[in-house]
Amino acid sequence: MDTTIYDKLSTTSTIVSFLPPLIGLVFLRNMRGYLVPVLILALCGLLTDGINYALMQNGVSNLPLFHFYTLLEFTLMSVMYFVFYKQYVKKNYLFLFMIPAFYIVGYVDYLLHGLNCIDSLSASIESVILTIYALISFLIIMNKLIFKDLLSAPFFWVNSAILLYFLGNLLIFAFCTYATESERVNTQAVWALHSILNIIFNLLICVAFWETRAK
Repeated sequence: MDTTIYDKLSTTSTIVSFLPPLIGLVFLRNMRGYLVPVLILALCGLLTDGINYALMQNGVSNLPLFHFYTLLEFTLMSVMYFVFYKQYVKKNYLFLFMIPAFYIVGYVDYLLHGLNCIDSLSASIESVILTIYALISFLIIMNKLIFKDLLSAPFFWVNSAILLYFLGNLLIFAFCTYATESERVNTQAVWALHSILNIIFNLLICVAFWETRAK
């Protein structure tokens, strides 16, 4: 892949990541319920980008940072779904299994690889679980007809962002595993795809926050 295209995508992804926290803070008084952990994640993501940049400038490994961010991301997304589900599902047995399973996998990943390797195992399991959460949420929405105007519901946009982003990442991880085994991996192409997913994710979160203005 052309290095210029990769650099532009990476820069665009970084710039777009500023938008959700900004819009969320503008409509802060409308951030309630399941939107609170989403806003916290957006702010933490921005802080993580800043710390990551400082580490890179000083030649320090940023891999431990991403391990902790994966745990934080999964925790906040699980809280978001728990808050949403408890309104429409009486018994949330799904969380009793999924949340401990993820932390166990994260601990095993740490024991096997430490903090100075890419947390591909934890990230893959996170993508699987959050994709399942998102699909179940769409089933609940369709079965219970929760929203009169689906496109004006912030949850629709948040859930769409999560489904597209984490399903896309899951496919990227699967591709990387195959490509590495086949010795045909193109690192820049992989990160370019990740940047595109990140841009889409942040733009959809922006729409979700923007839709709270009339709530």
